[in-house]
Amino acid sequence: MNYTTILNRGEALLLWIYKNITNKFTGAFSLLKDRFPVIEKYPVLKYSLIPVFIASFFALRYILKFVINELAAWTSGFVGETAGYSISERTIVLGIAAVFIVVRVVLKIRSSKQKKDQVEAN
Repeated sequence: MNYTTILNRGEALLLWIYKNITNKFTGAFSLLKDRFPVIEKYPVLKYSLIPVFIASFFALRYILKFVINELAAWTSGFVGETAGYSISERTIVLGIAAVFIVVRVVLKIRSSKQKKDQVEAN
């Protein structure tokens, strides 16, 4: 392997990473473009929506954090009152996170299996 090959592979890797990151941001615009054709007429509107997307992401994040923390506090108190066990809120939050991760992995495996079955059927 010479330097040119390494350079070309490194460039391809960086370009792939760049495209994946930009597709994360522009994917939302392609969905909105179909529903609201005015976005195509005024390109400045497209770029002014970026702060709105970022703000909505942070708002959703803090709302979810608040809901999960309140749920953990309520669950910890409920278990402590009914069963007499002392379960920390941190343990409950980690349990909720583990459930979300397991559900996501199972759904990913299920969708890949369905795609594989569709390809084999065709």
